[in-house]
Amino acid sequence: MSEKILIVDDEPIGVDLLAATLRPHGYQIVRCTVALDALTHTRIERPDLILLDIVMPGKSGYEVCQELKADPITMDIPVIFLSGRGRLQEKIYGLELGAVDYIVKPFDFEEVIARVRAQLRQRKQARLQDEKAQVASDLQEELEAAAEIQRALLPRAPIRLPGLSLAWRFRPSRQIGGDMFNIFPLDDSHVGAYILDVSGHGIPAAIVTGVVAQSLSPQSGVVTRPRRNGEGREVVPPAAVLRQLDEEYPIERFDKFFTISYLVIDVIGGTLSYSTAGHPAPLLVRPNGSLLTLTAGGPIIGLGRKAQFAEGTLQLLRGDRLFLYSDGILEFENRSGVLFGNERLLSCVRDPQRSVEAACGHILESLFRFGDDTVPLDDISLLGVEYTGVPNFGDPSAAS
Repeated sequence: MSEKILIVDDEPIGVDLLAATLRPHGYQIVRCTVALDALTHTRIERPDLILLDIVMPGKSGYEVCQELKADPITMDIPVIFLSGRGRLQEKIYGLELGAVDYIVKPFDFEEVIARVRAQLRQRKQARLQDEKAQVASDLQEELEAAAEIQRALLPRAPIRLPGLSLAWRFRPSRQIGGDMFNIFPLDDSHVGAYILDVSGHGIPAAIVTGVVAQSLSPQSGVVTRPRRNGEGREVVPPAAVLRQLDEEYPIERFDKFFTISYLVIDVIGGTLSYSTAGHPAPLLVRPNGSLLTLTAGGPIIGLGRKAQFAEGTLQLLRGDRLFLYSDGILEFENRSGVLFGNERLLSCVRDPQRSVEAACGHILESLFRFGDDTVPLDDISLLGVEYTGVPNFGDPSAAS
């Protein structure tokens, strides 16, 4: 639509001349020849610009301008004064009232067109800036809401699971991302745990993260399923869980892929089974300080290759500590562009004397000390699990 200009002038001839000058340039012209009606005209017509004569019967242009600038509906519409008075003091007064320009009669019509174009251009730019600011504000609100939803899916302290001691840390980057982790009971003796990272950042990644997290809830049918005899539910092995996720989340579904480590702990029997799909391998620290990297698994989820996933199984000892973590830790950069890396992480977890809570705290303290307060570019996620054993069910530490 063409831009609309309201001309407020009690002299019809002057209005006709201005209208005849401006219309060929594509502007829509609205007239008002009674100063007393100017505010009402402006509220109804909502022009993009007002050309306002100063000397009019009933009410001066100065008074009209004051009314326009005092009204929330009309205050942002630019006003150009038209006057046969060209004294500097009068121009200054008009500008102080809120006008954007002051044109002295008799007009040079090329000058009028140039000044009108300039003010309309500025108004259009101001509108674009306002729209951009509003879009940015709306986006920030959406990101904050998505971040709140994402945090709601994380473990809620305190979680108490018999035979386990738990700790975790989550430090989001500036952008909401695709990290998620959780630990939860599967039945009376088994506990499931996972950490996943969906590709990309922002709301799309967060939405996919939430959807996958729901798939991994115990009621979903992915991590537990009805027994064939119809009596209760059975725990699904980790490799089978990853195969089902790979079928349910091909990259074409959301234009996203993700990495994940999923494990099952038999708390009573003291066994651990796990499988990893393209995610940084979980770490197991033994009570004697030896360290195992849990590498069994397969490729990233969603690549559509009908992938096979290997599964690792091992016996847990009392005092074993597991660490699941995101690549946001390994790829955290300091101010010199050096990565925190795998070796620094391993040095943080090797001390068996630290509790799992103290170990998680030490990892993050070391990370941010290394980074010298650098803002992380990716989410930092860490889940620590210590196997303490269940009383009266034997002593798994006796196992080799």
